[in-house]
Order: sequence, then C-alpha cells, then structure tokens
Amino acid sequence: MINALSMSAAGIAGTVIGVVAGIVLLLFLISFLVFRRLFSRPKAVFKPNAITYKMMGKDLDKLNEFIAENMAVLKQKACDNISVTSTDGLKLNGYLYECGTPTNKVVLLSHGFNSSCYNTYSAQALFYLENGFDVYMINHRAHEKSEGAYSTFSIKEGTDLLKWIEFIVSRRPDAKIMLHGNSMGAAAVMEASCLDLPENVKCIISDCGFTSGYDELAYQMKYAFHVPLFPILNIICMLCKTVAKFDLKSVSALESVKQARVPIMFVHGKTDATVPFTMGEQNYNACCSEKRLVQYENTGHGASYYKNTIAFQKEIIDFSNTYLK
Repeated sequence: MINALSMSAAGIAGTVIGVVAGIVLLLFLISFLVFRRLFSRPKAVFKPNAITYKMMGKDLDKLNEFIAENMAVLKQKACDNISVTSTDGLKLNGYLYECGTPTNKVVLLSHGFNSSCYNTYSAQALFYLENGFDVYMINHRAHEKSEGAYSTFSIKEGTDLLKWIEFIVSRRPDAKIMLHGNSMGAAAVMEASCLDLPENVKCIISDCGFTSGYDELAYQMKYAFHVPLFPILNIICMLCKTVAKFDLKSVSALESVKQARVPIMFVHGKTDATVPFTMGEQNYNACCSEKRLVQYENTGHGASYYKNTIAFQKEIIDFSNTYLK
C-alpha cells in the first residue's frame, strides 16, 4: 500500500514538474519571439498588419502615400553618402543633402524604430532644404545600410549620435546644429541632450519620443501584443543583455532630459497609440533646460508633420530662429 502511494505521489510530482517545465518553455519561446520581432533588423519590405494599424491609426495609408511622394522628390536631388563608426565598431550610414546656398545651419535627422531616414524624414528634409539648412539624414544601427543585427531601442543610438555630431563638426567647425528626432529617434536625441555635446549643438526637437525603451516595451506588450509583463518582460530584458548586448534599463530619455544642456521642443499627437501623449508630457515636465511643448489634437504616432504641416513648419522656423542665431 505504501509503495503504491509512493509511486502515485511520484507520478503526480513528475506530471507537475512536466507541466511546469512546459509552461516555462512556452513563456521563454514567447519571450524570444517577441524579442526577435522587436529588436532584430527589420525586413526590407514591411507590410502593415492589424497591429500596425492599431498602433499607427487610421491615417496610416495616407501617411505612407505622403511619405512616398516626398521620398520620390527628395531622391531626385543630389546627395553625398556618408558614414561613421560607432564606439562598438559598427559602420553607420547616412546621406548629406546641401541646400545649395552658403549656410551654417545644419539639422541632423534621427529616425524612428523599424523605419529609415527616408521613410521618417523625406518631407521634413525637403522643408529644411528650402529654408536654408544642410540636412544630415542618418540610419540608426540595424536599419537600412547601417551595420548591426539588433536595434537597441535608443539605448546605444543616443551615443551613436555623438559620432555623427563629431563628423559634422570635423567638416563644418562653424556649424550650428539642431537635432530632430522622431519616436525612437526622439528618445535618442533626448538621451544625447545630457551628454558632453560640442557648443555647435544649439537645440533639439523631440517628436513623439518615449520616456524610456523599457517603458515603451512594457506599454507595447500590453497594448499591441496582449502578453503578460511578468515574466515575459523580465526574460526579454535578459535576452537584450545576453544576445543583443545592451541593458534596456541602463538609459532613460526621461532621466536624460533632467540634465539637458540645450533647449528642447517637445512635439506630440494627443491621440498617439504607439507612444502615449502622457509620455511626451512626462518628458516635457522633467526637462531642466529651456523648453516648449507643442501638442496636436486628433494626431496619431509620427503624424504631426503630415497632419499639421503648416503649423509644424511655423514651429520649426520659430524655434530654429530663436536658437540658431
């Protein structure tokens, strides 16, 4: 009888262990798939899906048409291929468009996650060129022709910007530089705001930037992927450290702007479903330098320039005229 009970208990224990092991394996698999989906180099051709429309809003198709039209015009203009090497040895690529008239005004455009410099900034680049700026359009690590297997969700991208700034200053010691970032690129310029920037950097525009990569990942997991934060977020953070070699908690745009060294204009759509407007408010409230907050009603993620073109252009001109003297 005792032996039978022992065998039964052992069987139950074995079943429980098997179930637990299966659950752990499933959670790890889900975490790995989310990690790969978020941080791996994006596909060359990306087709919008239901999640994309949910995050970007109903204007996504029109926004893509707007981008394509401006990209076609911009790519007809002459440009120089440029590159820098990151501190960890990656060759990062970009493009220099010159406005054609003598100028010391320079804008460095920092694109969004899973995008590219042309996809994020073709329309704005044309506007800057028309208004006397030389335009440096860069591609972040693991995007377009820039090397790297993984994006780091702004953690290393902010430091990469220093290499681009050094490159600009080496070519143009008299340059008056404005950084303009969108989404992840906005987080990167905010994170650069507290670094040891040369005096050439005069101001920053942060368009729909998140408070930190960790905060944004937690938000997207809940809103877009509907997966539990624990333990999946913990596993993803571990994979970021062990596989992609960065710590998702090591850098925060929110903490960086508390030590910002240059003026920042924060721009955010109030119906942003990818990076909630509350994150933009938090960044603005935390910023210790001169600052402005520009908010647009009925505007989703990355759509402020498209939806409010004339108003946004006026804000850019006023802001740049104030600080690029």
